[in-house]
Amino acid sequence: MTKRTLQEIRDDIDDVDLQILRLLEQRIELAKEISEVKGTDAPLTDSQRESEMVRLLSSKTSSSLLKQYIERFFSVCWAMSKELRQRDP
Repeated sequence: MTKRTLQEIRDDIDDVDLQILRLLEQRIELAKEISEVKGTDAPLTDSQRESEMVRLLSSKTSSSLLKQYIERFFSVCWAMSKELRQRDP
């Protein structure tokens, strides 16, 4: 097996980053739908659901390093959703 070059690896990371961006865009659209279904009177935060999701997502990875960052990463995603909901009630 030939060793890949730094640029080849970076190109692959760029592709993954683009996929993440597309998924975040998709997630934002879904968050907007949830906002429409919930209406303006529903609370912005569902702490129980967020905790459940952290547990579920943590159980889906075998990477101990990734497990350390799951809550932080998804907290940012949830914050974006909440911010969107506050902007576009």
